[in-house]
Amino acid sequence: MGPDWPTAQFMFHLHDKLQGRRELGQTGFANDFFTSGMLEISRGVAHCRIEISRNWVSQPPSVFCTEPWMRQGADWHAGSDGLLCYVLKYQWRDVLKETLHKSNVPVTIDVSCSWLLRNVQWLLNKHLLAHQLKIDAWPPSWDYWPHGDNEAYEQYLASA
Repeated sequence: MGPDWPTAQFMFHLHDKLQGRRELGQTGFANDFFTSGMLEISRGVAHCRIEISRNWVSQPPSVFCTEPWMRQGADWHAGSDGLLCYVLKYQWRDVLKETLHKSNVPVTIDVSCSWLLRNVQWLLNKHLLAHQLKIDAWPPSWDYWPHGDNEAYEQYLASA
């Protein structure tokens, strides 16, 4: 079964922003889909795979990047499998539900696509810069949410 209209539009919108040899498809899960290709960053491109579920308004898509210059670990907001932590899930859910409530699906798709790409590009640029400058630890001057759901959620609530 293919994606519903909003999910398909969101996936195609993201797909259009990728370059090079791009792919679209369904993941191993019945309601999850993906697009992959090269994402432009400040000094080049990075291959990314974006997995989107039907409930993408409530759950941010999973973004993977396994470029050789990527750092790994919680402090680098990247897992050993390349999964990126590019947005706080509570913030994603709240902002997109409010956007959907105040406007419509096409606007929500535009907001979510721009937000995802901007955050992923920012994170990938930090990784590339760290690689080029041989930075081993995430600098405290680079913004981030705290690790762990409870701490991050508390900080998010305090900032909202």
